[in-house]
This record gives sequence, C-alpha cells and structure tokens, in this order.
Amino acid sequence: MKQMFFLLLIIVLYSCGSHKKSEYVNKQNMENKSLKSSSMDISMFPKAKENQLRHLIEMPTLQNEQEHKVEVFVTKEMKVDCNTHWLQGELKEKNVEGWGYNFYVFETNGEVLSTLMACPDSTLTKKDILSQSKMLPYNSKLPIVVYTPKGYKVKYKIWSVSSDEHTATLSVQSKMLKLKFESKEKLTVTNTKAIITIYGFDSSLADVSATAIAKKEIEVSTIPFSVTINLPQNSESLIIPAIKNKKNAKYYLSFETKGKNIQLEHSNQKSDLDIYTGKEQFFFIKKY
Repeated sequence: MKQMFFLLLIIVLYSCGSHKKSEYVNKQNMENKSLKSSSMDISMFPKAKENQLRHLIEMPTLQNEQEHKVEVFVTKEMKVDCNTHWLQGELKEKNVEGWGYNFYVFETNGEVLSTLMACPDSTLTKKDILSQSKMLPYNSKLPIVVYTPKGYKVKYKIWSVSSDEHTATLSVQSKMLKLKFESKEKLTVTNTKAIITIYGFDSSLADVSATAIAKKEIEVSTIPFSVTINLPQNSESLIIPAIKNKKNAKYYLSFETKGKNIQLEHSNQKSDLDIYTGKEQFFFIKKY
C-alpha cells in the first residue's frame, strides 16, 4: 500500500513539473514571436545604389502622434575652424510606385557652406556638419527611409506641438533684399530656371541646422541679372529653434538650378547675407 502511495505521488509531481515547463516554453515562444514581428517591412523600398547608404528611422508609438513632428537632417564628420558650417544639399522627397509610401534622397554636390569670421588661430576641430533639415509628420506605423551618399549619417529630433492658441500681431511690413549675380567668365544661358533660398540660423549655437525663411523661383536668360526678395520684418522669428537674442541671427543664401548648368562661385566668396542693409549685394556664379 505504501509503495502504491509513493508511486502515485511521483506521477502527480512529474505531471505538475511538465505542465509548468510547457507553460514556460510557450511564454518564451510568444515573446520571441512578438520581438520578431516588431520589425517593419521595408522590402518595397528600393535598395541603396552602389555609392549610397540606406538609413531607417523607426518611431515609437505615442499618444496624440498628430501633435509631434520629426526633424530629419544629414550630417558628415569633418575637421573645421571656428566658423559655423553647413552641408550644401537637400532632402528630396520620392515615392514608392504602387505603394504610395514616401522616402527621401539627400542630393548634394559635396560642398560645404560657412560663415566668414576671423578665427583666433588655425585650429581645426572634428564636428558633425549638418544639412538643411526637413520637418516630417510623426508616424509610428511607417518608417522614415533616407538615402545618402556614402560617408554621411542621418540624425533626427522629435518636436512636440502645444495645443495652446496664440493671436498673431497685425503686421504686413517687410524688408526688401536686393541681390545681383555676375560671372567672371562669359556664360551663355537660355531660360534656366533657378531657385534662390534664404536660410537663417542662430550663430550662438554650435552645429545647429538652418531654417529656410524665404524662397524665390526665377528664370535666368542673361548674365548679369538682379533679383529682389521680400523678407518678413521679423525674419528671426521664423528660425527654428527660437532665437533668444536677435543679434545672434545670421543669414545666407543657396542658388540651385534645375538643369544644373550654373552654380554659385564658392572659391573666392561666401554666401553670407546682410538682410538689414538696403544696398544691393553681389554674388558670382560659374558653370556647374
């Protein structure tokens, strides 16, 4: 009788242990499955070309995602002096045919813009140089896919929007920016479409991205040519992040042609602007 009792006890204990072990294994499998399924499918996006890198940004799920934005910018590590520098280029939006998904390609000629301050010495410091940023909607259900040339990185910031409402001041005052473009060589152009963009930034912040505050599309048929751009009277208020001291606001321009046949001459001039002077400011252009 005692032998039968111990035999039954062993069978019961073994059954309980097997049940707990099976329950633990099933739980582990569910967790692994959940982890594997959390990765987004990007098979519909084009593969990076031979000279490209494909970067992926996956956003965590948030409440009220419509009240958030993602600021994306491209960086490249370089040794630079005390001036503020930016990568010349633009994040162009493309579309995955048949899917309706967007992706972004950083198009650049590899050049770097900078302010023109006199540095105390020739010391060079290794820094991440930023491009013009692009503000995108926050969406945790879709990845942000960015293609860059090799040697570049992609970084981003998450911004939240306040639901508070504010009343704008009634002001239509503007200041006129007069620009003239010349060439040191004889250039022939025929109905070339160009885009002039004015950027502003906070010079007191290190490695901060610039904000586009004005843009004008023109048609170039002769050289030299003049352009007038109207800027808001309080242009510094458009710069992101917000500037605390108006004196720290600095500006520069970019000149891009759709046919890529002429461009700004960067070897002997900087693209800095003085938006407060009423005088015409001169810039040289050359063949692309």
